[in-house]
Amino acid sequence: MAVLTSLRNRIRGGTGNAGKGAANLKRRTLVGAPLWATVLVAIAILTVLYWGLLGWLMSDTSVDLSLRPTPEALPPGGSVTAAYAATLTEEQLGRGGWTPNDSILAPTALLNEMPAFQEGTISVVAATVQALADITSNSDLADAAEDYAVEPARGFFNSSFPFIGGSAGAHYRSGAETLIAYNNELATSEREHPQGARQARALLEAVSDAMRPAMDQIDLRIRGEESGASTAELHARVRGEAYAAALMLRGIRSDFDPVLREQQLGSAIVEAIEQLDRVAETDPLIVSESDLTSQGYFLRSAQESIARMSAGLAG
Repeated sequence: MAVLTSLRNRIRGGTGNAGKGAANLKRRTLVGAPLWATVLVAIAILTVLYWGLLGWLMSDTSVDLSLRPTPEALPPGGSVTAAYAATLTEEQLGRGGWTPNDSILAPTALLNEMPAFQEGTISVVAATVQALADITSNSDLADAAEDYAVEPARGFFNSSFPFIGGSAGAHYRSGAETLIAYNNELATSEREHPQGARQARALLEAVSDAMRPAMDQIDLRIRGEESGASTAELHARVRGEAYAAALMLRGIRSDFDPVLREQQLGSAIVEAIEQLDRVAETDPLIVSESDLTSQGYFLRSAQESIARMSAGLAG
């Protein structure tokens, strides 16, 4: 009888332990997430860290108005304007690469303001280099202008033969190297870079014309009309244009100082540079419509100063 009682107790204990084990298993299943959910959460976290945090850390729309051409870019006798164009290009390519053509594989692929800033910068540089090529009829400058004419969004893989290579960043770097080679040629030959009133006017008008489309977009936005880009993107692009224009005008002032002083236009170009500096330096944390209005005011003032110079150099 005692044996039967002991056997019955063991069976009941075993059944109880099995029940507890099943309950514990069920509890772990309910508390612990399934594998697929864990993978999705991990992917979401990596996405935020890679395209969010890392992309944000790499974003750079800062300006350096104290930027000066290196001796390599500006040997004695070289064009200061060409040297500024090359130096600014290399500075842009060196700040984490060229972002307007980044693929989805790059952490900066989802950025908007940095690509807009860099597009604005290169648009003014490209216009200046094209004007330099036009007023000199120099084959090297023509090659550089062709490189700068490449669309900013052109990537390593593209629709043009040979379909691989020749990205926008590679073309701009090649253009900068060609500008430096042009300056080295000026330094070692008897040929001088342009210094006349007509050439100065052509360069000033090229810089002014390059900034006009963005100004028109600001006017549309101020009037409440759609202008395409978001407020922050437009503001960043205008800052990039103003940054490049301010540096290009510094180069033009150095190259054409005698003719500008002769026409009593030295103060006008200083005024234009100061107005452009203000636009380039202003970088609010949150961009508002009033920031665009302020940009439009200072850009218009700079354009008026450039127009006075163009008129003074026309005679």
